[in-house]
Amino acid sequence: MVGLRSGRDGGAVLGIDGCRHGWVGIVLAPGGAVHGVAGGDVGTVVEEAAAVAGPPVAVGVDMPLHLSPAGWRPCDEAVRGFLGARRSSVFPVPPAPALVVDDYGAACEVSRRLAGRAFSRQLWMLRPKIAELAAWWAAAGGPASVREVHPETSFAVMAGAPLTAPKRSWEGAAVRRAALATRGVVVPGDLGEAGRVA
Repeated sequence: MVGLRSGRDGGAVLGIDGCRHGWVGIVLAPGGAVHGVAGGDVGTVVEEAAAVAGPPVAVGVDMPLHLSPAGWRPCDEAVRGFLGARRSSVFPVPPAPALVVDDYGAACEVSRRLAGRAFSRQLWMLRPKIAELAAWWAAAGGPASVREVHPETSFAVMAGAPLTAPKRSWEGAAVRRAALATRGVVVPGDLGEAGRVA
């Protein structure tokens, strides 16, 4: 939870995720204020975060950042094991060569050849965002302050166990806000455009 400490004491921390309209982010500013930011691409969201809270000292991205050349990523398997009944919130990421193929069926064949099985349609739908993130990452020089994150894992760690209430339910949202509050992060009810497009 170093990122949360940095947000209160040593600089802004930014969390980013893709959405239908581009990308959204939540900024934890020095002093603990929380802001929503949004943009059509990752770079814009990072710039928006810097405009409201200063350049982020850490950026967490809820999107696959490092792809394997063959086989399944050990990090996905470890997180799925940790989450137990909530394991379906993690989409195992196939080897990189499967994600450069433009047809889902053909991509699954590549995955079967390199990793032993196909991958989910949900992960396939993330392919444009994964490619966009990779291009931004390469153009930015692969900054060390950027890390791939998985929100459900973070909430499980904060709460002491995987959460059972679905994140889109009223109870699920309340439990996740409460977990953040235990770490001193109070999310406002209105996050502006980020709240509307997420």
